[in-house]
Amino acid sequence: MIAEIIRIGTRNIRRNPRRTLTTALSVAMGACVAMVLIGTRQSTYDRLIASAAMSGYGIVNVSQPGYLADPTPTSRIHFDDKTLKSLKQIRGIQEVSPRVSAAAVVYTAKNSTGARLLGVDPRFETATNNLMISAISSGVKIQQGVSDDCLVGSALANQLGLKIGHKMVFTTTDAQGQIVSNIVHVGGIFHTGSPELDGHVAILPITLLQKTLGYEPSEASFLALYSSPETVSKDLVTAVKKKISGSVVAKAHVAFWRESFPEVAQTIDIDATLNTMLLIFAAVIISTGILNAMMLNIIERRREFGIMLATGMSPGNIIFMVAWEGFILGLIGLVIGAIAATPIYYYLHNVGLDLSAFIGEQRDKTVVAMDQVVGCRLSVKQAISVASGLMIMSLVAGLYPACKAAFTVPIKAIRS
Repeated sequence: MIAEIIRIGTRNIRRNPRRTLTTALSVAMGACVAMVLIGTRQSTYDRLIASAAMSGYGIVNVSQPGYLADPTPTSRIHFDDKTLKSLKQIRGIQEVSPRVSAAAVVYTAKNSTGARLLGVDPRFETATNNLMISAISSGVKIQQGVSDDCLVGSALANQLGLKIGHKMVFTTTDAQGQIVSNIVHVGGIFHTGSPELDGHVAILPITLLQKTLGYEPSEASFLALYSSPETVSKDLVTAVKKKISGSVVAKAHVAFWRESFPEVAQTIDIDATLNTMLLIFAAVIISTGILNAMMLNIIERRREFGIMLATGMSPGNIIFMVAWEGFILGLIGLVIGAIAATPIYYYLHNVGLDLSAFIGEQRDKTVVAMDQVVGCRLSVKQAISVASGLMIMSLVAGLYPACKAAFTVPIKAIRS
């Protein structure tokens, strides 16, 4: 009986091709828009998180408890090569970088200003884990074996009148709270587009900053761990905690990016909420379209349903048949939507849409440099969620028309 009902429901889909196509296209448009919208937002979040992580703290941060709330030179951790290698063996972790950070006053004969000094090890720093290195506009990055070179932001260089080869003096407090100073030479200038980074950050060799602050070679302010967007999850924190237990950093605090960058997390949460509301609103519109098409179909077929009920078909079977028609419409629309979204997705994923000509350079005082290229990344879980949501929406939209058809009075329906 079920097979016969499915056969009849499938046949009914073919009875009015124009209406079927119109209804399926509304679902298809919803599927296409949902996939592209969710994919572009996810890509934007990925780039925002990556930019924040590359500005210093990483996706996962290993530091002394309380360091993130009060980052002072007195708070430091011990590390060794064994620890760095073991952390890099964690599934999902691509790079591990020990770093030293300190607040300082930097000055030249022309001017002075406050800045954040970031000591890095050239062996572990690349354009994929250091935003400032990836944005070098002139000069070269810090070389291994060179102990007195530095990178400065473009706005900081302009403010202090610095050019490649010029000297810059910095004054800070060491691990014992004493005021210390040192001299570095500008080896490169970077331009990230973030006023905070370009105007208040200087990159130094980790050995120089360790020596200035009174650190041992095996001491750092924190360890910055990086992973690909596909593997960013809180599971990394659990894996890192398990890996460092019993090591020299066993008592360290392991923080996820949301703790290191609460402003970025809040921005993403607010945007994700608004995006979800937009998708719900779009789903309601699409459901209304399906409901309208199904209701018109029911009205035209009242006599048919009356005959079915009069000849012994149960209301439950009528409901199942109409619901099956809604399911088929949703499935057709989903396939069309997926086909339409595929070339758009691949273009945005592999090439991206550059909006810099429309947006202009970033001007807000944020630590995170916003990427102005719109990409697209849709995980398997998100794709399944979109497909499941659309299919459920199609079934729910067809539920009322199905009940309307099932409880038709046979005699009245036949006479009408």
